Amino acid sequence: MHDNARVDTTGSESAARAAGQGHVQLLDKAAALLDCLARDGELSGARLAEALGEPRSSVHRLLDGLRAVGYVEPGSRRGSYRLGLKLFRLGSSVPGRFDERAAARPVMERLHAQTEQTIFLTVRSGFEGVCIERVDGRWVQNMALQLGGSLPLHVGAGPRVLLAGADDAFVDAYLAR
Repeated sequence: MHDNARVDTTGSESAARAAGQGHVQLLDKAAALLDCLARDGELSGARLAEALGEPRSSVHRLLDGLRAVGYVEPGSRRGSYRLGLKLFRLGSSVPGRFDERAAARPVMERLHAQTEQTIFLTVRSGFEGVCIERVDGRWVQNMALQLGGSLPLHVGAGPRVLLAGADDAFVDAYLAR
């Protein structure tokens, strides 16, 4: 090659960018599928395709891939799917990384002893409040926010406190959404 020769890489660079975007779109679809199963329990491939607004064939290919890595498994009914146990193992490893839980637990226990109410430790994740610890109340078992569960920031006392403590730019973005 001559010193002044130029190599045109724009085609390959844009192809690489497009491939990267394709992977992100695929991950978005996989996450949306997993969210549907988390919300609804078991669903058929057809119901998932309808919920996702995707062709059945695409959803079944995605389900096959997620099944291969253990993220989904066959449901109790023929043709239905549910979250796989591998996701439980992965999710169970997350709470251990939060030092906030260890620091907050004694305070939560004292609050519970004084009030006998359910006490939540909630952190903000995007536009949701995620429960990372809870101490169940004496009389009422609150089922709306389970350990590891999430609620929009405008729902429930804990998530509302997180929204109230956020900066103005975040609140504006939340309200716009």
